[in-house]
Amino acid sequence: MKSLSESESKQLLADYGIPFVKTVIAPDSAAAVRAADELKLPVVLKGNGATLNHKSERGLV
Repeated sequence: MKSLSESESKQLLADYGIPFVKTVIAPDSAAAVRAADELKLPVVLKGNGATLNHKSERGLV
C-alpha cells in the first residue's frame, strides 16, 4: 500500500468534499513568512518530504 504525502492526502480529502485546515506549502523560509502573514497568527510549521513519513519519530510534530 502506498503512503500518501500530506499534500496528496489533503487533495484526496478535497476531492471528496471533506473540510480541513488551510494549508500553504512553502519551499523556503521567505515563502513561509509570506504565508504566515497571509494566514494570520497563530500558524503551525510542519516538515514535509519524501523521507519524512514518520514525523513524530523525528520530533517534527
